[in-house]
Amino acid sequence: MTAVAITDPDNLRRLAVAALTAAGADARHAAWTAEILVEGDLMGLGTHGVLRLLTYCDRLGLGGINARADIRIERKAPSLALVDGDNGLGPAVALYALEQGLAMAAESGIAYLGCRRSNHLGALAPYALKACEAGFVLVCGTNASTTIAPWGGREARLGNNPLSIAAPCPQAPHFILDMAMSVAARGKIRKALSEG
Repeated sequence: MTAVAITDPDNLRRLAVAALTAAGADARHAAWTAEILVEGDLMGLGTHGVLRLLTYCDRLGLGGINARADIRIERKAPSLALVDGDNGLGPAVALYALEQGLAMAAESGIAYLGCRRSNHLGALAPYALKACEAGFVLVCGTNASTTIAPWGGREARLGNNPLSIAAPCPQAPHFILDMAMSVAARGKIRKALSEG
């Protein structure tokens, strides 16, 4: 039986930051990553919350994720930008891009950002919530490795690309859609497998 510990979100964020920095991550990127992972847990998306720390820390230790990534805007126009994640922590790259995009949208009314050279970014719902809280609509997606066979197929040919669509609702809970293209996200399948 797995032991369960109950803690408050602030303690969980501190634990996540400590784990990531112990694995070599930049402190600011660790804080951004912890913020997104803990928010995912708080939203009930445990397969994309702090459960991912072990994988992220392992990949940091093996050099699969750049612990000291120089996340930056590579190209920019008034409403368009390309973010180079320098192979950094996915949540840090995505949160940086979101913050840049919100600032651009506040100035020009709309923004479209692409990210390259990044990693797994966790659940999309925490980013959607941030956009809604700032008063913006968000449409967000990411790429994924091929894991889904098309209808009638026997081999994986499609990615399980996550998609999020969100809109702020001043008088009601925000509308936030965070979905995978399959029946279940891979994280949920892995969790079920580990639980037998």
